[in-house]
Amino acid sequence: EDKVRDSFDVGEIKWISGYEPKINHPVNLRIKIRHGEHSYQAEVTFSSPESAAIHLKESDQGIASGQFTAFYRGDTCLGSGVIQ
Repeated sequence: EDKVRDSFDVGEIKWISGYEPKINHPVNLRIKIRHGEHSYQAEVTFSSPESAAIHLKESDQGIASGQFTAFYRGDTCLGSGVIQ
């Protein structure tokens, strides 16, 4: 229970699709944490093109610094970053 989280920060974001985030404007994206099939709906607020605050619509127990998060719009992977 003490490891369950629904929010975290991401840095070192790299974009692969030409996506340009709006700074300080929350956007709903689908994200994946780690690897595997499970994804989450999340509100993402970018503080710069390389960093963001993530708020998941549901909690996850295994979020840890150093893991990767991938950002999706539909089936298109927009990019990824490192959990801080």
